[in-house]
Amino acid sequence: MKTGMKYSKLYPFGLGELTASGWTKEQLERNRDGIGGHLDELEPLMMYTPYTERRTEANWGGSGWGAEISGNYWYGLIVLAFTLDDEGLKKKAENWVNAVLAAREEDGYMGAYAKTDDRFHDYNAWGTACGMRAMLAYYDATGREDVFDAVNECMLWFCRNWRDHKTAYAGNAITEVMLYCYAKNGDERLLEFSKNYDTFMTADNTYLTSTESLESDEWVYNSDHTVNYGTALRRPLALYGATGDMRYLEAARHGLMKLRRYSMQLSGAPIGNDEWLSPVSMVGEAETCSFAVYGYAYAMYSQLDWQNGEYGDYWEEMVFNAAQGARKKDERAIAYMTIPNQLECSEASTSSHIWANMYAPCVPTSCCPVYSVHVIPDYVRHMILHDGRGNLTFDMYGPCELNSWDWALTVDTLYPFRGEVKIKIHKAPGEKKSIAFKIPGWSTDSCMKLNGAPISVREERVWAAGDEIVLNFGMEPEVVEIDDCDGGDKQPLALRCGPLVYVLSPGENWKAVGNGYARTPLPEGWTWYSVFPKDIEPRLTALDFNTAAATVKYEELEPDGYVWENPPVRLTLDGYRAPWAYAKFFVHQAKECYGKRVKVTGKKPLELIPYGCTALRITYFPRADI
Repeated sequence: MKTGMKYSKLYPFGLGELTASGWTKEQLERNRDGIGGHLDELEPLMMYTPYTERRTEANWGGSGWGAEISGNYWYGLIVLAFTLDDEGLKKKAENWVNAVLAAREEDGYMGAYAKTDDRFHDYNAWGTACGMRAMLAYYDATGREDVFDAVNECMLWFCRNWRDHKTAYAGNAITEVMLYCYAKNGDERLLEFSKNYDTFMTADNTYLTSTESLESDEWVYNSDHTVNYGTALRRPLALYGATGDMRYLEAARHGLMKLRRYSMQLSGAPIGNDEWLSPVSMVGEAETCSFAVYGYAYAMYSQLDWQNGEYGDYWEEMVFNAAQGARKKDERAIAYMTIPNQLECSEASTSSHIWANMYAPCVPTSCCPVYSVHVIPDYVRHMILHDGRGNLTFDMYGPCELNSWDWALTVDTLYPFRGEVKIKIHKAPGEKKSIAFKIPGWSTDSCMKLNGAPISVREERVWAAGDEIVLNFGMEPEVVEIDDCDGGDKQPLALRCGPLVYVLSPGENWKAVGNGYARTPLPEGWTWYSVFPKDIEPRLTALDFNTAAATVKYEELEPDGYVWENPPVRLTLDGYRAPWAYAKFFVHQAKECYGKRVKVTGKKPLELIPYGCTALRITYFPRADI
């Protein structure tokens, strides 16, 4: 946001100052032409009118859903518009923002609930938080003070009307928006309300997301909606940012580490079977919403608690694997739920909603499509952070361009498919400034050079136009033993190299299924899809740790087109055929094999591709009994 927070170590650049290039630009352009630029046309009563007219399609569940879904869509569209620097999307954003401002009430309320609705409902606070984050993003990009002032007045409406009323589920998200306003104007009413809300969460700890619960070592599956848990982590982060009270930061740290220990896949996907906190397993589901929610949480962690770049690593892990693996590559459809061992995406392939594995532009619960718009532009705009004094920190890597203050630079790279990152400086301050570089936690060795000479991980000097920095991070393939002791307890094996998880693909047959389960008929050119495997043999595969480790090879291929369609990397290794691992006939739903070892009949060569490059995959391999 424009002001950051009082106790931030680092800050994002203003929205629009860090823009996409290379493969990130190509992906954002596809998203502009796909879901990102058109969801408001596919579902206008859910995407456009909730805030502009306080009118929502009743069949979708009323004002609460409209508040969340519309707010999150416009946040995504706004960050997409300015990160892509697309004038058409910027104009669309401006029109929506102006319409929202025109619809605000005299007492400051600017949410999506009509006067006849129950404005004490949990989703009024939660949904309004989504919409006001969109408005603050627009303020961040444009500096329009009338937008900030309107958001601030809306927050004061909640301070007055919710002073003696709180809700235990998602409503506490309103405090995050309040505390961003507080960082700019210092209005103590916003801080007092936010602290009181945190105290209320202790008194009504229904979902075990109080600050005390986050501090504890206890982890309870099914205690909270997995996406809501990610939102709850942001509450103590924002309170720390406003107060500097280390207890809030420690609670947020501990709460995240518990999630990563118990409920996170190797792909970076937070696990939510039936959407609620669940253990690691071959078939543990991840909701696409979570990739945006936890991504933004990682942004807050990096800004408030940057140490060695670990939060940037976590975000890259999720963006490059889980998030990319849930998107159709033309950006015109996403899957609501995905799993590590995804054999099929159809009505028959999920234990959740019947449509949850199908690929669709807009599903009946359209939270995931709108959240999918955030993921890549949010990642791009947080790659490089600053300390408020003109010093830079690279928290993540990927192709981008920075134009801000006295800095102008370009980042040219095929990362995460390559370990080389080239940074070309075009304009620099005329005084000493530092640039700090994250060394990824997975890197086996690293080398940093400026104009051919070695430099340190944090280099301070007077930089000049024409300086070229080249970073090289060594990537070595790794066989990973998966701890699923609370899930299937199969202790399967997986492959990783650098930030990418590698999978065995059965090939894909995409079948258009028309309107699918869409509530509003889709216009021409839009469709739902089922995805079926070309070959069922890949599921009959097992690995041995020692054999895999001894034979795995990493190969870089010549780039050929869009990297998420034609990956310029692969792993090869020896696996084993396991003809009895599963039932003889094809089973649509992924299942876990029986026992911790499976019988095998001999070796077979395997070729693995990045997780994010396929909708169908085997990620977790049973262990061969040899």
